[in-house]
Amino acid sequence: FVVLDLKRVNELDSTGARMLQQVQRRLARNDRRVLLSHAKDNRAVWNVLDDMGVVAALGAHARFPDSDAALEWAEDELIQRSPTGPRLSEEVPLDALIALAGLSAPEHELVRRTLERRVFRRGDVVIKEGDTDRSLFMISKGTASVKFRLAGADRDKRVASFSAGAIFGEVALLDHEPRSATVSADEELVCYVLDDARFRALVREHPSIAITLLTNLGRELSRRLRKANAMISQLEG
Repeated sequence: FVVLDLKRVNELDSTGARMLQQVQRRLARNDRRVLLSHAKDNRAVWNVLDDMGVVAALGAHARFPDSDAALEWAEDELIQRSPTGPRLSEEVPLDALIALAGLSAPEHELVRRTLERRVFRRGDVVIKEGDTDRSLFMISKGTASVKFRLAGADRDKRVASFSAGAIFGEVALLDHEPRSATVSADEELVCYVLDDARFRALVREHPSIAITLLTNLGRELSRRLRKANAMISQLEG
């Protein structure tokens, strides 16, 4: 897949449109495709693409509101074509989840009785932006996407994806503020959930477990912050 980001394209003439058609035909001969992002942002550019037949040549599934949506679709297509199959069939065991690293066997068993196992279907909203729920989610199987509503636009933008073994929802658990984004299941999603009341009970009754859990959450937040800093540095460099 080749993703062409047209966000900053202000003008397109008939020659450019014909070049896009030629690129698409050459790629199609090798089972490759051109995907367009931000194609409708500029009405003049979109009209040329439509009038010159580029839109029809690329097909209805080749247009996306932004590059992240195009990349997500391409990733899903490649995963579906992979000989290893579209998803992992087995759940990550509870004692392998990063949030519970460093706990002893008895502590793992105690935490197991504290957590609630939840199963979500593809498309289910796990966390909704603005909600005051403070539960922590630990993914045992499947993937989930984090999205937020774009200001002034009637659509969402994906900002992150989480897979088996990852955690999410920890920020609201720690700062007691409303949810800052929406998280939805990309496929069947299995999570172990620690709600705020049970977390506070751990703090009171088993402080050593709570300290280990908080240490793991802090380490994960630090990793994400370092990754964000590196990305900002690359974009500004």
